Amino acid sequence: MTRRLTAILIALTAALALAATALASYNPATTRNPAAFVRSALLLEARGQYNRSWALLHPAEQKILSRTKYISCMHENHPRRIASVGVLAVSDTTIMYDSIPQHAVKAVTVSVNYQDGGQSTFTMSAVPVGGGFRWVLSPQSELRARFGTCPY
Repeated sequence: MTRRLTAILIALTAALALAATALASYNPATTRNPAAFVRSALLLEARGQYNRSWALLHPAEQKILSRTKYISCMHENHPRRIASVGVLAVSDTTIMYDSIPQHAVKAVTVSVNYQDGGQSTFTMSAVPVGGGFRWVLSPQSELRARFGTCPY
């Protein structure tokens, strides 16, 4: 009985270690599911992981909005904390940004619930890049970033 229990415990430990490794190595930028990508990007913000959230920003917009500026702006201008994110719809659409070569994107409409009880619904663009997705600033936010001010 003891050998069998030991074997079961070893198997469970190995399975848990494998699952933890898979979760730790998950990279939202490589997912082929636009809904999962947007949800992950927003949950990174919810956890205050702005460094990782910026890494998912489209590379062309990373040139406009530095990592340092983005993180600083997020700390200054995002006092509301996200409690949950629900995906309402995913559809095909096009965007026209001078700096972004991709035009065919996925529009992901989400419902965000905040810890203070508030709720908002908005649509984010998931832009296909390198086998996965990246997010982009809204046109208004991109303009503010180009002028060196906080985009939000």
